[in-house]
Amino acid sequence: MNGLLDWLRGFQKAPKEIFLVHGEPDAKLDFAKTVKDQLGYDTIPVIVNSEYELEIGGSEVNSMKEAIAEAIDLKKINDTRDNLCGIRRRLEDIIYNTNLKIEATRDPEKIARINNLILELDKFAINLEAIISEGDEEPGIQLSDEQIAKLRQAENNKNAGAKRN
Repeated sequence: MNGLLDWLRGFQKAPKEIFLVHGEPDAKLDFAKTVKDQLGYDTIPVIVNSEYELEIGGSEVNSMKEAIAEAIDLKKINDTRDNLCGIRRRLEDIIYNTNLKIEATRDPEKIARINNLILELDKFAINLEAIISEGDEEPGIQLSDEQIAKLRQAENNKNAGAKRN
């Protein structure tokens, strides 16, 4: 019964009526009272061989797809997925080209700038992963003291570079 109540609590829009079609008659009556008392939803415990006329009111009838779209903005989800795919492709290209440049360059300042940006990228990846894992039962990333020191150093280097410019 608690699982059904939890499910009903998840409705974003209150239903006009809920038909209780399964269960023993007394259990349906008890559950109908509980739903009304706790959630305020009108419930109808259906008696065997009963007929009910349902209203069809244009905007009140939604397809499953429309109901899901109301609950979750699918366009935002798809846009986010598309953005992730685009970023992944760009990062793969950048990583490949960076590897080639590191091999070819002997300029220590350029290598230092590349390393600083790599540390920044790592920091952003850690932050993204932390946001993604919010609310998960398992703990997120635990940074080692060395990783924390590297992140602080990258921040300091970035700030020092900004002051020089």
